[in-house]
Amino acid sequence: MNFTETLKKIRTEKGYSQQTLAKKAGVSQTAVYNWEKGERKPKLEQLRRIAAALDVTIGELNPDWNSFSADEVNSDLQYGLPLDELGLLQDYRILNETGKSEARKRTEELTKIPEYRKDTE
Repeated sequence: MNFTETLKKIRTEKGYSQQTLAKKAGVSQTAVYNWEKGERKPKLEQLRRIAAALDVTIGELNPDWNSFSADEVNSDLQYGLPLDELGLLQDYRILNETGKSEARKRTEELTKIPEYRKDTE
């Protein structure tokens, strides 16, 4: 199964419309439509947002890694972090100071809930 088929399959399994996925991923509905039709391919940053919105890994979306430039991939890997963590970092950097403060508070709250911690699995 290729990216376009996988994207549509996962989206529909989640019960999301193209519009819903677009909103959750911070992209346009037209972009989702074009990706599902195979008319365009998402940029790596967009792919990361799609995966997060669908609660899957980037690998599960079955992207064509050759469609990304070496510069684009190297830019993501510069911090030595997994792609999903880099996505969180990019999202964090979009926030203003108030938003960053709130994100830190919420992350700290989540670390105190045993069901969300790795060490309690």
